[in-house]
Amino acid sequence: MLRAGAAYILCVSLMDNLHDYKLVQQTTEIIWNLIEFGEEGAIIEQLSNLQCLQALHKLFLSELSQSHSAYHRTVRNDVTAIITLVAKAKPEGPLIEAGIVKTCLQAFSCEETKTRNVLLKHMKLHNNSEDFEFKKHLLALILCFAKNHSCLNLFRETRLFQALFYYVRPIRKIESCFDLSRLEEIQLQSLSTLCNLTVGCAELTTNVDYGRSIMSFFDWCLDDQSDPYLSQGNSFYSSGGRHSKKSQLRYALRYIRCIVKASNEEMMQLMVELEMVLKVLLLINDLIKELENPRVDLNPVTDKEDERETLCLELACESLFILSIFCEQFSDHKELLSKDGISLFVHILNIDPDRVCRGLGHNKLILAVAEAIWSCVVGSFTNEKYFLESSGVFAVLDLIETTPRYLQTILLGCLLDLMENSLTLPHVLTWENKQQVKASKLMIKLWKETEQSLKISRGDSGVIQNISDPLKSVSEISGESDVLAIAIDSSKTPTKRVVEVSENLRAKIYSFFLKIPQDDLEGLAPSDHIWLALIEKYLDFKSAEIWTEMTKEFTKGPVRPTTPDLEVLESITRISAEKVGSVVSQQMELQESIENQETTEEQMFYGQMRSTMRQQEKLVDDFEAYVKRTSNFEVLRTSKRDQLQSIEASRGSGTNYTKEKNFHATAIGGNLNTTVFSGKHVHADHVFHQETVGTTPIKPTMTATSSRREARFSAD
Repeated sequence: MLRAGAAYILCVSLMDNLHDYKLVQQTTEIIWNLIEFGEEGAIIEQLSNLQCLQALHKLFLSELSQSHSAYHRTVRNDVTAIITLVAKAKPEGPLIEAGIVKTCLQAFSCEETKTRNVLLKHMKLHNNSEDFEFKKHLLALILCFAKNHSCLNLFRETRLFQALFYYVRPIRKIESCFDLSRLEEIQLQSLSTLCNLTVGCAELTTNVDYGRSIMSFFDWCLDDQSDPYLSQGNSFYSSGGRHSKKSQLRYALRYIRCIVKASNEEMMQLMVELEMVLKVLLLINDLIKELENPRVDLNPVTDKEDERETLCLELACESLFILSIFCEQFSDHKELLSKDGISLFVHILNIDPDRVCRGLGHNKLILAVAEAIWSCVVGSFTNEKYFLESSGVFAVLDLIETTPRYLQTILLGCLLDLMENSLTLPHVLTWENKQQVKASKLMIKLWKETEQSLKISRGDSGVIQNISDPLKSVSEISGESDVLAIAIDSSKTPTKRVVEVSENLRAKIYSFFLKIPQDDLEGLAPSDHIWLALIEKYLDFKSAEIWTEMTKEFTKGPVRPTTPDLEVLESITRISAEKVGSVVSQQMELQESIENQETTEEQMFYGQMRSTMRQQEKLVDDFEAYVKRTSNFEVLRTSKRDQLQSIEASRGSGTNYTKEKNFHATAIGGNLNTTVFSGKHVHADHVFHQETVGTTPIKPTMTATSSRREARFSAD
């Protein structure tokens, strides 16, 4: 059938049999089966013929005039679907010549605007499923027609934009034959169509009336008090927006973003007059509150928490992008952001890091707020001051520490632009995480992780291993020949060594340390200075790497440098090797000093251990001697005698000190048996009357005290 041109023959045969309803129905059904089960491209090629399109157009007009019958409405929708497939696959086909484009546009706008087509003047749609599907088919056809720029004049002639903006208003004010649920779906699809048409239709982004209409609709979406409309949420376009106006808000924000991106001066002035920035900031604030405190599901089957959260994140990101574009193109718009707006950015930056990897879009929110800071804060001294006062730098550094690698690159770039302001440096130096790690040490940690991911061999201490090319990874060494071949074949394509500057963090970490004075680097361990010596020479190493790559390309390619140029390249290579050697020497010296310091600290530690052990041994010996003195009287007498000899040895010789006036005896009455320096007074703890047990008297127990220590004894 395809080889015989069945689709073409069937369409042409419809020209003379439009009133044979059974034949028309069977013919459209056969065409549908051919499209569904056959080769779609070959069938569309046959149907895009001018004669086929004219036949379809004639059939379409015939069925439009008989829309009172459900049978004719079904055939009309089938023909519309076939035209949609042809227009989608062949937008440059003779659709305009066949009159299909103009008729379809007039059929869509016949109720919204007054049409001049006599055949469509009295056409009226009803609240049934066929007319509802027909309206949706026409909206899909408009997007297919928009791919052909020749249709733009017909859009203006049929007043398509006015018909689409008829639905850009509060839904209860739209006069339509459809019920509220179907009308909402048509409204959302019309808004989506408008957003898609802004790419090729400049009139939609430059007309002030359209701008006022969309801002008025935006105000209605934000107002939940005067018109508390609750969306049905039954269509594709309203996913996640059930029981709210967020579905309409999604497409309103998209259209506003298209207007702001067009940068028309009149429209920008209109946005300023209508306080668009303030309204968007209020919307972001409400969305963030809803994300932090989600409402309880009333119906878990129809109200899905993930869909609502995803929609809130999408709206917040869209709003932040609008602010970014609005402030980036016109720097004076940055002053419209108040201190509360900057505080809102910082509040978003303080998001829980665990949410970033949940897969619902929190990572997009971080990207959007980073873009907003770049566009709305950086470059404005007032906004940068508010950002610093709100502890924004601390929030950025917290996110750099916890977020994935692709977010770290963007956030670190944002931080570097903020560090152009001299007031930012004290905040960066003051920051520390929960483990009291400073920003400089965090950057060195990120450098290590980056080189580990690139599989660059540095050893355990960070000393350069590959002296010829210190920045080259293992994978680059193995695939060096392939890279050179690709670079020679496509000279306009940047090589991997050039691209990696923007892909990883090393260039940004180098810029970070370039902005910080060496005297202010606090919190670094001695081993970190070995890595710091490498980081400080990153730009020299990267430049040498590029020059080396250029030299190899010259040697492999058909072009050779001149003799002076070759001498320059050799000098660059030699100087680069000397720089690498000096860095390696510096690293080796640092490593040696660290090892010496560790050895000294180790010896000091062991010395303290020996001193402690000696002291413990002395305490044990003293205790054992004390036990011996108290348990063995002979040992006590020996200790007493040794003590007296020590006292005698400590005194001077040649004089009889025992006869001097200030001399005092160490024993009291000659009966005090102690080994301490006792005083002249005796304190009795317990004094008992002398009692006898049998014939043996009991002696009292007394205590002799001195100014230094106490000693227990038994008085005879």
